[in-house]
Amino acid sequence: MLTLWPLRKFNSEVYWKIEGYFFHWLLAMVSLWSYSAGYDIVEVGDDISDCLEEKTLIIANHQSTADVPLLFACFNPKKNVLPNIMWIMDSLFKYTNFGIVSVLHKDFFIMSGKAKRDQSLQHLAKHIIDAYVPLKRRWMVLFPEGGFLRKRKAVSQKYAEKMNLPKLENVSLPRVGAMQVIMDTIGPNSTFNNNANMTAKTDNNSTG
Repeated sequence: MLTLWPLRKFNSEVYWKIEGYFFHWLLAMVSLWSYSAGYDIVEVGDDISDCLEEKTLIIANHQSTADVPLLFACFNPKKNVLPNIMWIMDSLFKYTNFGIVSVLHKDFFIMSGKAKRDQSLQHLAKHIIDAYVPLKRRWMVLFPEGGFLRKRKAVSQKYAEKMNLPKLENVSLPRVGAMQVIMDTIGPNSTFNNNANMTAKTDNNSTG
């Protein structure tokens, strides 16, 4: 991608198209880990084909690192999903071997901890407007539990006991901060979507 960096200045649309292909191919290779380990992915439930070209929030339980290649395997055969996806992940992953790939793809690295929570959520809202929207991303993946189950379970159950909520064994209680920001920023009732709808109506009236 560094070789193609000058192209971003002269024709950003072509640059991001190529980047999307590369990103898809890389994630497709990772998705093979599941198959090479003997796992077959079976999807059940409603037909989600209507969501493929729409802005869609994917909320995934996070049991372990194995979740990620499993999601890759699910997304890989779906047309135009992986090139146009945005992942929200812990900021620590920026410094892993795939961190640079996610940085170049404009994924979002969220900071954990009470001290940085508000600032990180503000950065998320800005990133959605500055990157997700102009790059015409479609699917956005959020792990609402904020970490692996084995790390979050004890804290989740302690909070559940304090707030008189069910103690969950197989998942932890979700954090709603990031989801609330996403919905407030580009959700159905967000200012962004209302402005977009008003613009579309104005254009239609002008055409008519």
